[in-house]
Amino acid sequence: MAEVCWVLQRMYGIARPDVAIIIRDALDGNRFVAWDPDLADSALARMHSSPRFSFVDCLLLERAALGEPVLTFDRDLARAIERS
Repeated sequence: MAEVCWVLQRMYGIARPDVAIIIRDALDGNRFVAWDPDLADSALARMHSSPRFSFVDCLLLERAALGEPVLTFDRDLARAIERS
């Protein structure tokens, strides 16, 4: 899913909020299966509402929100994790 998001953004120039909608529609239509559907859904919702973060960043933010430890060298992501 992360690779599909990256390709849609970088290769096709689709904005992150639109990518989130496309992926969510694909998941709803049973074309893709997420290993953790609830996590994927919340990460896509965050990506749609906070387009400055990539899908992978949103997955990490959601994991941190669940209380799981997340380590990153990305200062913006680290600050967002601290605030959540």
